[in-house]
Amino acid sequence: MAIDIRSDEMGPLLETERRVLAAVDEAVVEENKRWGVSTLSASNKLIGDRPGGRTPADSAIVEAVVRSNTAFGHKTLLISGSADANVPMSLGIPAITVGGGGKTGGFHALSEWIDLTDAWKGAQNSLMTVLGLVGVQGVSEPLLPKRPARAK
Repeated sequence: MAIDIRSDEMGPLLETERRVLAAVDEAVVEENKRWGVSTLSASNKLIGDRPGGRTPADSAIVEAVVRSNTAFGHKTLLISGSADANVPMSLGIPAITVGGGGKTGGFHALSEWIDLTDAWKGAQNSLMTVLGLVGVQGVSEPLLPKRPARAK
């Protein structure tokens, strides 16, 4: 079986992992005892490692996506979840996940689906978010502060 454990915080993530693995070990002991054998065993193998992380709601990157979503008439759902953005967030780098466009459902199941009608709007929204972060000369100031130039 595959078990996918996700959280936006490392403490609860590691505690859940510990409890799941302990439950599996306990089940092996119980089943061996139930059948009067010692042949049942379980092993685990890490398939992926998605650390916990969170981007503050008042960060520039969240402000940029909220502005972009508003401009396109979309609501912004500030929810925690687990995605590829978890790795930079776990390192203290603000990150977000922006919808790719289209309509989707049945995530992580055999019934998962996507309707790509109007999917181009997802790329347009992502581009608008990036432009909000870096600014557009003569149009808008960047939401991100400019970094000082590196010495050569």
